[in-house]
Amino acid sequence: MRIALLLIHFLLISQIYTQEVSQITQYAIGTEINYYIGQCGETPPEADGKLTFCDGNGNLGVVAKSLGLSGAGVQEMLPNYFDETELYLTRYGLAMRYPDGEWENIPNQAVPTLDFNDHLNNTSDIETGFMDANGLLHLVVINFPSLREYWTYNRVSRTFENIPIPDFQSAMLIANDQANGSVFIMANLGGTQRIYERESGGTLIPVFDVSDLPFFLTSIIVVNPFEVFGDSLYVANNQGLLVFNKENFEYNSYDFSETGKLPFDIVNDIAFDDQGAVWLAQAGNTGGGIVRLSAGTRDTTVYRLARPDNPTFNLAFSRLDIKDDGNIATIPVSSFNIADLDWQGDSPS
Repeated sequence: MRIALLLIHFLLISQIYTQEVSQITQYAIGTEINYYIGQCGETPPEADGKLTFCDGNGNLGVVAKSLGLSGAGVQEMLPNYFDETELYLTRYGLAMRYPDGEWENIPNQAVPTLDFNDHLNNTSDIETGFMDANGLLHLVVINFPSLREYWTYNRVSRTFENIPIPDFQSAMLIANDQANGSVFIMANLGGTQRIYERESGGTLIPVFDVSDLPFFLTSIIVVNPFEVFGDSLYVANNQGLLVFNKENFEYNSYDFSETGKLPFDIVNDIAFDDQGAVWLAQAGNTGGGIVRLSAGTRDTTVYRLARPDNPTFNLAFSRLDIKDDGNIATIPVSSFNIADLDWQGDSPS
């Protein structure tokens, strides 16, 4: 009798346990995700109109609520060429704050990346990207251990699409051409670097082998700004600035060591003003500065700011942007402060 009662007790506990683990809720920073055990490919009522994904164990994930930033810190704000939605890249994914104050979060694990055996791995990180003029997100995603892939995300259907890069190249940098809607990708495979172009909705086609350039121009090209402005494609690295004509890919090089066209070699950031000038955040062995390359002639003007702790040296700069009033907002290297450069007028300050 005791054995029969124990068996009934065990069966009841097993049934309760099965019911309890049919759904698991994860309360991540700023995001609530519901997991439906063993239901990958199913569409529960709650999933309607929401971002869904499958994990590598056959479970269905549903991003149920987005409440705010998806991480304690913001790594980068991504460019938005569509509307006023703010795009915050955090450690755990992309957090979008719409103009009405609502949030939509894309957790890193929702990107359907595959491992080398074509199994879902959910171990990717969104590294960079932008929103184009049609509201489509273009993302470079690190698929561990090292492959970087090119994905798009449709905010209306809440679906991802992988854009294959020929020859198993790994996407390192991405740039948006506002003039015609093209996307440029800087890709790399075993030290071979190549620029691809994707016209609106098309496939990626190779347009230039960067590895054909002298080594000093390309040695650290995969970690710095990559921008399209006017008829040119700008590539910055620790050796200076490369400016390509985006039609024929003839190029000019700007640096200190080889050409003397810049006061320093390292270019950490690029911005463009309404007058067609190019602004650079630069660093060197003994400091740095903010550099303006004028439109057309590319004459150089250097703005230096002495270090508060050691006026013998100037500050080096890591980031910059152009404000609505035309002034330059900059962030010095190894600093959490923002410096405001009023360069207009007779006495820059």
